[in-house]
Amino acid sequence: MKKFRPSNGSEGLAFMERFCDRCRRDDAFQRDPQNNDGCEIVANTMALTIDDERYPSEWTFDADGRPVCTAFEPIVESPR
Repeated sequence: MKKFRPSNGSEGLAFMERFCDRCRRDDAFQRDPQNNDGCEIVANTMALTIDDERYPSEWTFDADGRPVCTAFEPIVESPR
């Protein structure tokens, strides 16, 4: 499976707005950046090069060639 890495900051921001900012895995960090309980996938994509074997395989492409995060879990608001 081919791994995805944004080619520039704008592409990265759009990807993170589509997935990371709305994902349960990074929700605690999104609410409070001092929390230090963020998504390891995001952290590793920032810290590692795409050719590093530890670079997350979750950032990849769908069948149509669009970048996706296969670990995305949408935040579900609890009913009040």
